[in-house]
Amino acid sequence: MKSYRAEEELIFDKNSSHSIHSFWIKKSRFPSFWHFHPEIELTFIKQGSGIRVVGDSIQSFEKNDLVLLGSNLPHNWISFDESITSEAFVLQFSSRIFESFSEFDELNQFLEAAKKGYFFPTPGKLILDKIDEFTTLPDPLKFSATIEILFELVKNHHKTTLASQDYVIPASYNKSQKRYEIVTDYVLNNISGRISLQEISGIANMNKEAFSRWFKQINGHSFTTYLNKTRIEISCHLLLNTSESVNDICYKVGFESQSQFHRCFSSFKNTSPLQFRKLRSKNLTKLIHSPHKE
Repeated sequence: MKSYRAEEELIFDKNSSHSIHSFWIKKSRFPSFWHFHPEIELTFIKQGSGIRVVGDSIQSFEKNDLVLLGSNLPHNWISFDESITSEAFVLQFSSRIFESFSEFDELNQFLEAAKKGYFFPTPGKLILDKIDEFTTLPDPLKFSATIEILFELVKNHHKTTLASQDYVIPASYNKSQKRYEIVTDYVLNNISGRISLQEISGIANMNKEAFSRWFKQINGHSFTTYLNKTRIEISCHLLLNTSESVNDICYKVGFESQSQFHRCFSSFKNTSPLQFRKLRSKNLTKLIHSPHKE
């Protein structure tokens, strides 16, 4: 039987003899939970959709979303539709677990390269089967299953890097986590309205200049870019998962005009909202990648 947790949390006990931890999360929706930890993490979305934040990457996610996260890389999955249960599998392990084995040199190089995060649009059947049975396995078989999954990912040639190569994990994250959560939660809860720099600086209890410097250091984007990217990714979620019109979605995610929406959407997605929706019906959406823009 699968074991479930209410939230993803830092469950890795450094005094534990266990090298690998795994669990399932099943909720009416994934709430905003921006966090990070020293363990490498593999997250698989069995059911649900919304937006995924990894470092300075903001993208929409769907069922079968598979992501590998490097050590201390901030991440957050947020879903919006409570009519569909959201379910995820999480596997966490130490970055040092394979270091003493020369047989795993290729794997260690892969895990080092994954420090910015990898997205795998086409997880194979072996991986999906291993994930489905993982939490029911005895501990020795969990270790071997982890190796099998990771070597399958090494061979996956369709993976894409999530955080930009310029993205740097600041040392000040621990002190800034609560403030950053307050800011991003405010954005998500007020996405349909106008959010000014003055307003959001007040929410963070900072002046505009200090807030702008702090946010860029933590997030990797200016606040304006982050806000626009978030609006576009929520619009992608709505385009893919609802029958709402492009016109209605435009204003629902906070754009003040159709021209502004189409211009911003094209800038981040290299296509129009309507074409994005049409491509999805042909299963081509995953070929559209968001370039890192500032």
